[in-house]
Amino acid sequence: MDARALFLAIALPVVASAAAASSAHATGGEAVRAGAHVDFRIDIPRVMRMRLVGHPDAVEVTHDDIRRGSVTVEGAALDILVNDRAGYVVRADVHGGPFTAVRMESPASTCGGSTRGCVMRMRSMVGSRAPGPMRVVYLLKLDSGASPGRYRWPVALSLESP
Repeated sequence: MDARALFLAIALPVVASAAAASSAHATGGEAVRAGAHVDFRIDIPRVMRMRLVGHPDAVEVTHDDIRRGSVTVEGAALDILVNDRAGYVVRADVHGGPFTAVRMESPASTCGGSTRGCVMRMRSMVGSRAPGPMRVVYLLKLDSGASPGRYRWPVALSLESP
């Protein structure tokens, strides 16, 4: 329902009941006057939601990964909904294990390589159909002293305003 239809749905019953009340008290040839004033405001709450789809709980580091200096993780996706007209930012920070940096790639953007994390600036979703999950690929850089093994998922993600 658009704002005008909402206004009419709220205001017309108020005006009609005020007019009915005034006409019930009119006598003789007196002019009947009715009036009403309605103020309303619609606040749309800010929405920033991210759900991780297909993200592993852990990363397996092999001898081949150590020789390459990195681990590639595919098959993950981000299901994001943000209603900010200015767009949004996806921030990825790497924590723990033998991982020193993260690079994140998606069809919409790429970020990465820095030890301080990376930031993907995304355009606004306002006025568009809600997208499905966005596939992402992670490239996790390994420390020079890395050992093979299974490590807890090292990437922390957050949504931020641009």
